[in-house]
Amino acid sequence: MTGSASNVRAIRVAAAQMRAENGGRDSNLRKAAGLAEQAAKAGAQLIVLPEGTAAGYTLDRRMWDWAEPAGGPTEQWLTALSKRLGVYLGIGLFEADGADFYNTYVLAGPDGTVAGRVHKRRTEFAAFRAGDSPAFVDTPFGRIGMGICADFHYVDMPGRLSEGNVDIVLMPHAWPAPVKVSKLVTEQDVRESRELVAGYAQFYARALGVPVVFADQTGPLAGRLGGFMGRLLDPAVFGYAGCSTIADSDGSARAQMGPEEGIIVADVTLDPSRKHFSAPKSYYGWLHPGEPLMRIVIMPLLIAEAKLSYSVSVERKRRARQIASPAR
Repeated sequence: MTGSASNVRAIRVAAAQMRAENGGRDSNLRKAAGLAEQAAKAGAQLIVLPEGTAAGYTLDRRMWDWAEPAGGPTEQWLTALSKRLGVYLGIGLFEADGADFYNTYVLAGPDGTVAGRVHKRRTEFAAFRAGDSPAFVDTPFGRIGMGICADFHYVDMPGRLSEGNVDIVLMPHAWPAPVKVSKLVTEQDVRESRELVAGYAQFYARALGVPVVFADQTGPLAGRLGGFMGRLLDPAVFGYAGCSTIADSDGSARAQMGPEEGIIVADVTLDPSRKHFSAPKSYYGWLHPGEPLMRIVIMPLLIAEAKLSYSVSVERKRRARQIASPAR
């Protein structure tokens, strides 16, 4: 693909990294507002908050307790803040729509309206309906591609983004990873996991030739996560990885965090001449190595069970409808 100097654009972007307390929407939004304000003061035009910023994160149906309807309190907060700051601002929340729940990411524009939303496709299937990731949002500076956390870990995602002709990618995450050695976790496991998280934005930038903004939660897990996978994640050993990163379209890391809360801000280049697609290697359908038995047998069975449980849940339908259309 060829380009000229006239269609090369630069944009200042920010990733906000924070710990979101489970069920603590008001305090989480206050913290997120402070980070967004810092980023806007630093000149960021596009600010990315993590998955689950509004309500925290777990792996089970406790997330229903924290869900909102479209246009609910978090979305109102988001559109008001994006307008006041004059920026594009994205946040992760849990949404009730009709008889279903979704793990959702909403992007608001500087005019104070919702510019786009995406529902997580590779989601927590016992708690949420599978969504439509990725989503594409056209802006004055280019086309944004959005997904949520696990969506980016499967081998089809880079190709879907390339087919969408994106100019920049937003990668909100709440990525549990081993942070301490235990009887089952070695120093090598901890090191390799951190290297994977810390290099993920650059991996996508090199595969697509576009900038990537990776915004992750940080801090300890708030107790054990739910579900089968959650029972394997000992909160004494696992935590949210952090390592939020801004990668430029040449594949370089322009800014990166460690485990601390805060923001990073950097200028990135949207250059059509850099855009390409490098097909990634598949590890049993994933983008990074893992145990074959888990990938081929155990996880598909767990996902099928979770989907069935969700689909037949009368409680899910009742509660979603109650949230989506509350009595006046």
